[in-house]
This record gives sequence, C-alpha cells and structure tokens, in this order.
Amino acid sequence: EFRRVLFRSGIERLAATPSFVQCTQLTDRLIDERYDLELVLRFLTLHNLPSTMITVTALRDFSRFLDDKSVSLASQYPANFDHLSSTFERTFNALAGGGNETLLRRWDQQRGSFVGPFLNSAFEIIALGVGFHVANGQAIATNLVERVKYLWNSPEMQAGYATGRSTETRLAQFIPLGRELFDPRRGMQ
Repeated sequence: EFRRVLFRSGIERLAATPSFVQCTQLTDRLIDERYDLELVLRFLTLHNLPSTMITVTALRDFSRFLDDKSVSLASQYPANFDHLSSTFERTFNALAGGGNETLLRRWDQQRGSFVGPFLNSAFEIIALGVGFHVANGQAIATNLVERVKYLWNSPEMQAGYATGRSTETRLAQFIPLGRELFDPRRGMQ
C-alpha cells in the first residue's frame, strides 16, 4: 500500500511538469476529473510498449489494460520510475521546446495554425511517438512542427481520423504511426 501511495505522488508530480501542463493545456473540468493523471499513466504504459503488444487484441478492454499496467507499475515502484520520469520529462520538454505548446492540437492548413483543444489522438501519435525514441536513446526528428503538419495533412488524418474507432483500434494504428513519424531516418513522403 505504501508503494502505491508513493507511486501516486510520483504520477501527480509528473502531471505537474511545466512542459506537460503547457503542451496539454487541459480544461479545469478535465483536471478536476484527474484526466491529467490518466494521460501520465497512458504515457508511462504505452510509449515503449513492445510492437507485439500494439494490436487490437492485446489492447482490448483498454480501461482494464491501463488499470492492470498501472497496478503493475505501482507494485514495482520505485524500480524503473526514475527512467520513466526522465523519459516523460524529456519528451514533453522536446515537444514544448522543439515545437510549441500547441502541437497536441489539430493543424488547420486553411488557418495556418494549430486550432481547437488538446486532442487525445494527437497525444497518442505525437507524445507516444517522441517518447518511444527518447526512451530508447534514439534521436528524434528535429523538425517536429513540420512533421506534425505533415501528419495532419496526410490522407489518413483527414476527416474522420478518430470518429467511430474504438480506443484499441485507434491505438493499434496511431502508436506505430507516431514511432515512424518521429524517426529522423524516415523522410516525409
């Protein structure tokens, strides 16, 4: 029980990371509902998930999957938490510094700017994609803003990019997409 209390305080500390707060810009309602903590847990459990686990079947019943992974992290606390914390902080520092705090919103080509509120789908592609490379000591593409614009202008992200998809289906598509998008060895076609 003591580990879980310490783990929760670690999660709350990460949720208060200035670059994370800046990048997500969650509404007061979402913060009151502790969605910031859920996003931290999503990041910690998904950013470096083995490719074999990124399937609709493996992620089925995502709420339970997230609960099980969170309990596992809490029971192992503090093992590996320093590495996870460092990866989290470096990822959001890169997003805030290498792009801007609006990268987790939708790019509107017509307006020439990022618009609307924070998007979970952007988090799943962008934050988890960058986080994967950070966690594995790999370089990340330096042109974050251009890559995110490219993403939003791609056919798969046009109208209906997340509409009608289950969380599992979305994650199975978006996590690999983010890993590929921020790999500096990959060009943007």
